[in-house]
Amino acid sequence: MLTPTEETIADIKSATAGFDLIFSNELGKAESLFRDNDSDSALHLLGSGACAFLQAALSLEVRIRLCNHC
Repeated sequence: MLTPTEETIADIKSATAGFDLIFSNELGKAESLFRDNDSDSALHLLGSGACAFLQAALSLEVRIRLCNHC
């Protein structure tokens, strides 16, 4: 069993890995990391929210491009 400090450090390392994936354009892998993590830390929830926002923004961009070519 991890101490609260060890758990916090593990959460930070895991979330940092997820944000690194986002910045490397690996959104699917980042989503999986944030979703499948056993922790409900604020950092993981923030990462999940960032992934959802980016998906929405990217899908909107695609729709705008498609409509401009009609």
